[in-house]
Amino acid sequence: MKTRTSFGEATLVAPDVLPGDAVERARSLADLARAIEATNPACDVVVGGRNVLVVGSFTNEPDVASPESRAHGPSSHVIDVVYDGPDLAAVASSLGVSVERVVDLHASRAYVALLSGFMPGFAYLGEVDPLLVRPRLAQPRARVPAGSVGVAGSLTGVYPFASPGGWNLLGRAIDPHLFDPTRDPPSRISVLDRVTFVPRPAARETESRLREARATTQHAPGNALRVTASNGIATIQDSGRFGLRRWGLPTSGPLDAETCDAANDAVGNPRDAANIEVVMGALRLVAEADVWISIDGATEQLVRKGDEIVVDPKERWTSYLAVRGGFTVPVVLGSRSTLLVAKMGGLDGRPLRKGDTLPVGDPTRSGPAEVERPEIAAVDEPVTLVVEPTAADPRLDDDAFERLLGSSFRISTKLDRVGVRFDGPAVPRRADDRALPDPVLPGAIQVTGDGTLIALGPDSAVTGGYPVVALLDRHSRARLGRLRPGRVARFSAIRHRP
Repeated sequence: MKTRTSFGEATLVAPDVLPGDAVERARSLADLARAIEATNPACDVVVGGRNVLVVGSFTNEPDVASPESRAHGPSSHVIDVVYDGPDLAAVASSLGVSVERVVDLHASRAYVALLSGFMPGFAYLGEVDPLLVRPRLAQPRARVPAGSVGVAGSLTGVYPFASPGGWNLLGRAIDPHLFDPTRDPPSRISVLDRVTFVPRPAARETESRLREARATTQHAPGNALRVTASNGIATIQDSGRFGLRRWGLPTSGPLDAETCDAANDAVGNPRDAANIEVVMGALRLVAEADVWISIDGATEQLVRKGDEIVVDPKERWTSYLAVRGGFTVPVVLGSRSTLLVAKMGGLDGRPLRKGDTLPVGDPTRSGPAEVERPEIAAVDEPVTLVVEPTAADPRLDDDAFERLLGSSFRISTKLDRVGVRFDGPAVPRRADDRALPDPVLPGAIQVTGDGTLIALGPDSAVTGGYPVVALLDRHSRARLGRLRPGRVARFSAIRHRP
């Protein structure tokens, strides 16, 4: 039997019984995911540590016994590693063995990819030798270099890109090519693939030379806008990247989809046209041709060649600049949206900076003329965010959802496109986190180990290790995306947990 829990546009499917062995459990869940994909091809199915998440209209029953549902034969991968990581000596000391013994323990076995999802191209590999089972670092590093090889719990893995991380770092992989948007599939390692590590002598480079996952931007003649200054984080975003969560790719797209849509509507663009999103800072541009623009859905205006455009969110956290015709940067994996962690999409996968030139498409009006411009509540008013409960999680108290509804929280200064942290009363936990994460969605509200709430944003990972207490509805996700730090928020329920 399998338990289904539906929320938002997704359904969580949890088998009532799973094998005890980690590899057989991963195989069982992979078979279930493939069976769902076979009968529901329009759905995006993400494998977790104990369940699968189906994004989309899940209407047809899967047939796990059919040959099409069985996982294909696994591939094998060999990754060269220079074992000189910053935690190698500490791990050896804690075990009372030599550094050479730790290297031998890590490199002497083949690992199986149990699932993916921390970031594009990342695979959770298991299981390490029992002697190497290590807790995560008490304080995660702010930056782990790309290619770093780490262990945490019974798992090991390779960081495809530089990112924060709390794993114990033993070494660095040499040219692992874990993610490439020009490859099909884009992630090198799939669930159930086998991976072995081979120790190599220290190389000259200080960090693995990873192939950057991005398309080279070709600036076409007739570029219409040029950036003259940017003191915030300005990126290209369209409606997002869909159907690729199974490969660890987040949706991306705008933090505030409603305002982004309104800006496109105002200039007559289709709603999937690419805009500029400006977060917590001002962006200045000069028009290199006559263009029609809208900022945050305001009435479109004609900007003449040589005139300046200023985008400043002011009372908002985010603002959107739409230009008739949209920004025609290259499409990468079905979207022009920038994914900063993977250095892909947008303009060379990075924030805009002084000197950038942005190509604009055909200025023919093709979208609606009427615009409903989203507003934000007065600064001194609490903002209501609407949520619905997700599947009950044994790591949370039974009344965790009701406690969420009964409290007020303040938006923290710790926020970005990955997630928004809330300051306020802790939501109690009664169990530690699991070794393997569960699938999550943008708008999911996670509860950290100390009871802090984090609302996941469009660039958040597709799997997460913290329990989820609720899911924001689409309107509230957009509303949260335009609220500055310090604003007070309360939660209201669409429905309550049975």
